Parts: sequence; C-alpha cells; structure tokens
Amino acid sequence: MDVSMTTLHLLFLMFMHWVADFLCQPQWMALGKSRSLKTLTIHVIVYTLVLAFSLGFVFAPEWHNLWWFAIVNFALHWVIDLVTSRLNHFFHNDNN
Repeated sequence: MDVSMTTLHLLFLMFMHWVADFLCQPQWMALGKSRSLKTLTIHVIVYTLVLAFSLGFVFAPEWHNLWWFAIVNFALHWVIDLVTSRLNHFFHNDNN
C-alpha cells in the first residue's frame, strides 16, 4: 500500500486539529466560549498555537507560509466557533 506524503500530511493535520480543538480545551473553556468573547478568543489562541507549532515541525521549510495558514485558520475558527457555540447555547439552554 503506497501512501503519499500529502495523505500523511492531511492525516496529521486532522489529528492535530482534534488535539488542538478538543484535548486542549478544558471544560471551563468549552462551556464559557458561548458566553464570553474573551473565553472564545482564548480557546482559539490556544487552538491556533498548538496547531501552528505542531505543523511547524512537519512543514519547517515552509514556516513562513504556515503563519499565513495560522492567521486565516484563527479567523475562520473564531467565526465558526462563535456561531456554533452561540447556536448550541441557544438551543440547549434550559432558560429558553
């Protein structure tokens, strides 16, 4: 079975996304990001740093391109988590 480096990179990216987004998110952060922009921003900063530094070890020669990826990923992740956490809070809040 021949697995290309691109496939391995994609699998590594997906694994590190899981680590950065879920394992590095304590309960206070998961619950607080739907109520506080500060908590949401802290979560996305932690996520972005973990993802960027872990990918930096794999993509070291392209480090300068990685920072553009990190900036765009930060912005997109922040907006997506803002929308999804607020929707989740709205639909699963006992006060509705």
